[in-house]
This record gives sequence, structure tokens and C-alpha cells, in this order.
Amino acid sequence: MGHASDALTNRTGSAELIKFTALIGLTEFVRGAFLNYLPLYSYSTLILSEAVVGTIIFAYFFGETVSKIGIGWLLDRFNNKAILLSGLILSLFSLYAFQFITSPVLLVAGGTLIGLGFAPVWLVVLGYVSSMKEGKRASGMGMIYSAWLVGLGLGSVSVNFLISSLGYNATLNIMAGIWILCMVLVLFIREGIRSNSGQNNPKGLLHKGVFNDICRTRHLIPGMFLQTFSIAALAPVIPKFLTDNDYIGLSINQYGLTLGAIGGITVVLMMFFGKVAEVFKSQNLFVFGLLSASVGIFGMGSLRSFIYVLFFGLIIAVSYSLVLPAWYTILSSNVAEGSKGVIWGVFSTIEGIGRSIGPLLGGLIGSYTSLHYTFYFSGIILLVLSLLYYLINKKGHLKGITT
Repeated sequence: MGHASDALTNRTGSAELIKFTALIGLTEFVRGAFLNYLPLYSYSTLILSEAVVGTIIFAYFFGETVSKIGIGWLLDRFNNKAILLSGLILSLFSLYAFQFITSPVLLVAGGTLIGLGFAPVWLVVLGYVSSMKEGKRASGMGMIYSAWLVGLGLGSVSVNFLISSLGYNATLNIMAGIWILCMVLVLFIREGIRSNSGQNNPKGLLHKGVFNDICRTRHLIPGMFLQTFSIAALAPVIPKFLTDNDYIGLSINQYGLTLGAIGGITVVLMMFFGKVAEVFKSQNLFVFGLLSASVGIFGMGSLRSFIYVLFFGLIIAVSYSLVLPAWYTILSSNVAEGSKGVIWGVFSTIEGIGRSIGPLLGGLIGSYTSLHYTFYFSGIILLVLSLLYYLINKKGHLKGITT
């Protein structure tokens, strides 16, 4: 009976993991599609400025980031499936409404609601993976992150071909249809796992431990915030920079192919450099990757030839395939075993704030100066960050507590 029960549990767990993996893949597909659809639609149809587009993207990420603490509190106390389904319904309503509203104020409100509705997805999925047996968590996270990368990449690329062949409204309806499919999928997911962090720790000790861990890892905060901030600053300007005739002047299909090529190279190289980061010092790879990324961004924003844009885009791809595995290796080695859940939540929130504010400032710079200056701004941030972590690394502060 024991073996039969274990086999049934394993099959049930595998089925649930597949459902959660599919949920991440589909929702991230829509996220990637929407974040590329929004600037193209706003510039070509609504004739909005970079500042407004940046504000809408800011509202989207801000809505998702600031709501996570409150939603996490709700998930610890109420039916996870109901909260997840409510969020998806809210996002669906806001997503579908985008084709009927033209007011910048309403577009910003809609962006906020889409982000707010999206927030429970990752919290519920990560809560489920954290509840898995210890030996299965790594493979579970591998499946989830693979679905994230594939979904986000496919959504970002395919939306350009959908727009060119079907138009903006039909493309938005397809995104809404996929979102409805996500809602149907949630109906077949069992009740989520509630967090038990803090059950075995007195409240004061937990808060004191978290505070001490944050103080100990304070040298990582600039990296968490400024990396996402600098790249997110380019989100409202890259679509216009590559498709506007005053700059590079690519067609929608050419733009999609370019994103697909650079994104695909990044993913493939990231798998390779993830292994390299285990052999060589992650700290050195991280610093070098930041420096080369800043060179790539400066180069891309300085020239108007597509060949040069592609060349420097590939430099950025190679750089980030170095930076991301090295960075998350550094973060993991600096997190104490007993407070991983809470500290990763804090790290995620700091990155989310950078991801929110970046588009707002990047859009303002592009709107009131030139799109080139947004690239220069992003490149300077990464250059300064590489110098900062070069000095921090020389002092040995990036080695962590578990390396």
C-alpha cells in the first residue's frame, strides 16, 4: 500500500507541476506579447509620446510589484485558486478594454490593473514548488524557469507577425483568448499550498533575522535595482527606435526577426554560461558582463545602420547571457538557508521597483530629448555599476556565505 500511495502522490505531483508550468508559459507569453504590442500600438495608432508609453509600462510593473505583499498575505489565509482566478479575471477585463480606450489616464489605469491581476501567478506557482520534496524542487524550478523564458520569448517575437498579418485588435483578442485558456487551466489546479514561513519561528526572531540578512547583503541592492532599472528604461524606446524611419526604420516583421534572433542567442548562450559560472568565478564574469553590456548599449544607441545595431545587439545578448547566471549564483551564495523564502521575496521586490521606474524615466528622456539619450543613460548606469562591483569584488564582498 505504501508504494502504491507514493506512486499516486508522485503522479499527482507531476501532473500539478505540468499544469503550473503551462500556466507560467501561457501567462508569460501574453506578458511578452503585451509589452511589445503596447509601444507599437501606442506610437502608430494612438500617436502617444515616449513619456506616456513609459508611464503605462511603469504602471503595469508598479501594479504587479506593490501588490505582491498584500496578495501574499491573502494567499496565506484564503483559497489560493479563488485569488488566482480573481486576478486573471481582472487582467482579462483590463487587457480586452485596451482596444476601446484612448485616454492616457485610462491607459495608465488599465496597465496598473493588468499588473495587479498578474501578481498572484508567480506567488502561487513558487509557493507550490517550495512545497515539493527537497530533491524535486530544483527540477521543478528548472521547468518553471524554462517555461518563463520560452513563453516570454515567443510572445515578444510572435506578436510582431500577428500585428503585421492580422492587425492590432485581432492580436489583442488572441492575447485575451490565451488568457481565458489560463483561467480554464486554473480550474483544474488543486488548491494551492499556503506558506508556512514563520510557523517555526517566533515573530520577533524572524523579523530580526530578515533585517540582519538584508543588512549583510546591502552591497547587492545596487545590482538588484540598477540592472533591471537600466534595461527596463529601454522598454518604451526600443520598438520606436528600431521601427521609426527617423532612426533604424525596420518593418514589423524585421523587428520581430531581430528580437527573435537576439533573444534566441541569449537563451542558448545562457545555458552554456550557466555551466561556465559554476567553474569560473561568478564575480569576475558578472563584472565583465556588465561592462560589455554597457558597451553594447552605447553602440546600439549611437548608430543608425541596422548592421551595427545587430552587431551591438549581439554584444548585449552575449553580455546578459554572462550576467544573469553569474548574478543569480552570487545572490544564492549570499542568502542564508533559513531565510531563503523571505529574502528572495525582498530581492524580487527591489528588482520589481527598478523594473517599474526604469520605463517611466526612460520614456521621459526619450520624449523630451532623443531616443539616443535613453540608450546613453542606460549604458552609463551599467558602466557605473560595473565599476562599483569591480571595487566591491576586489574587497572580496561578493563571495557570499555558502561559496
